[in-house]
Amino acid sequence: EGDVLLAVDGEPVVTFRDVEMRTTDRESVELTLLRNGEQMTKRVETYELEWFGTRQVLVWQGLVLQPAHRAVAQLGFMPYESGGVYIAYFFFGSPAHRYNITPKMWIKEVNGTPTPTLDEFVDATSALKHGEAVRIKTVDLQAREAAYSLKLDSHFWRTQRFRLQDGEWR
Repeated sequence: EGDVLLAVDGEPVVTFRDVEMRTTDRESVELTLLRNGEQMTKRVETYELEWFGTRQVLVWQGLVLQPAHRAVAQLGFMPYESGGVYIAYFFFGSPAHRYNITPKMWIKEVNGTPTPTLDEFVDATSALKHGEAVRIKTVDLQAREAAYSLKLDSHFWRTQRFRLQDGEWR
């Protein structure tokens, strides 16, 4: 199952290092692939993956949100056009759990406001009040979009933000 990568920009590749060397500092590359027994070419955009892992986390309504980590990016789908904050985990009994908002998705919008980054997510949610209904638009690992409604519980599920600074979480 899957494709076999034969070449990058016409240069044969046999190791991961070959691929890395031929894609570094390029905005796009042309891949030569073997797919279903047929050779084909496909132009793809490149992007740099962060190597240092998670540096900030936001806990909101029982969701653990963060920029998508490297392992997720390596799965092959990231919502680059719209961005979004990645749902890494949820707490049982939380509003997110009650409204079936689960991990392995990105939150793209809150009440119609795009949320491509954690900062923009915080801006979109900071003025919301306890008991208020919120509309959330998501996209999953298969690029399927969905919409959810959630009633805020700010008494028991306050927003918390953690950042890795100087090797310590604050």
